[in-house]
Amino acid sequence: MTDATLASGVVVESAADHAGFTATVSVPATPDAVFAYFTEPDLFAHWFVVDGYTTPAEEIRLDPRPGGAVTGVMVSDDGSTRIPFDIRYGRVDPPRLAQFTFTEPDEAVTLDVQPMTRGLTRVSYHKPYGNGDDVHGAQSMLDALASSIARAARKQASRSSPRDGVDPVDLAGLIKRLGLPEGFEAPTELRHADLHARAISRVDLEDDVAGINASLDLIRRTRGGRWPTELVTADGNYIDLVWHECEFRDRKSFTYAVYDDDGLYLGCCYLYPVGVRSPLTEALLQHDVDVSWWVTPDAYEAGHYQTLYQALQHWATNAFPFTNPHYSNIEIPKLD
Repeated sequence: MTDATLASGVVVESAADHAGFTATVSVPATPDAVFAYFTEPDLFAHWFVVDGYTTPAEEIRLDPRPGGAVTGVMVSDDGSTRIPFDIRYGRVDPPRLAQFTFTEPDEAVTLDVQPMTRGLTRVSYHKPYGNGDDVHGAQSMLDALASSIARAARKQASRSSPRDGVDPVDLAGLIKRLGLPEGFEAPTELRHADLHARAISRVDLEDDVAGINASLDLIRRTRGGRWPTELVTADGNYIDLVWHECEFRDRKSFTYAVYDDDGLYLGCCYLYPVGVRSPLTEALLQHDVDVSWWVTPDAYEAGHYQTLYQALQHWATNAFPFTNPHYSNIEIPKLD
């Protein structure tokens, strides 16, 4: 159903007695530069936000030491609502780890900062338990963090020339957001030949778990990517489905469960931002959406893998406003 690392970098984990999650994002900055977003008010304001609100930097007070206070206010976009917050630092280990503790409810969020190759740094947002809304909130904050860092990198690059000794911005780790027109509503159902695709949801849980677990090797061979690595569970997949519902609602990515006219589950298809499934490059920047799909072994033998590819070619440019899709599967069918 979904990548181990999902769109915008969300990785969902589950345990037997609770469901926690870790959201991750890779950004073109050093660990020290990233850590400053957790300790400096002007930068903290860029990522500590929720949908429909901003956090004015001038009202933020930070005391970045264990037990130190983090206070401020979130202001609605129309200015009519102000929500004050008063949280505390837990562990603080610059530039690798910052923990924030909350009292209502009693919980802690840990942000882990790790250097990677090619000048990238990975930021992981971990919460030991949570629901779909928590996953969505974590993803939104990391998206805001990544966007702010990317803007800073582009601004620096535009001010520099090769003679300054500054390397061009490495696009790997960045994501090109879907360019959807204002007011566009993605279809919740799509049809082509004998295929029926519907926006994936918790209703599809049982079919999705069974379909994935029957198709592990085939998915790796045809769709490729880092997922799946092992059999999925109903508990873990439930959180994934909630995440997909949030993504669809917020127009960040679109995932569909695919059935035939008799209601038999066939597989899934995905319309993701470019850069999610493979590192962003200058060549990939020319595309406006990443399209991928997989089907179960029985559906593959029945020819539905090719039929779904044909359907996606039609849907991506007719049901959606995309003009240059990138079909990222390893196995691309040859059409007559």
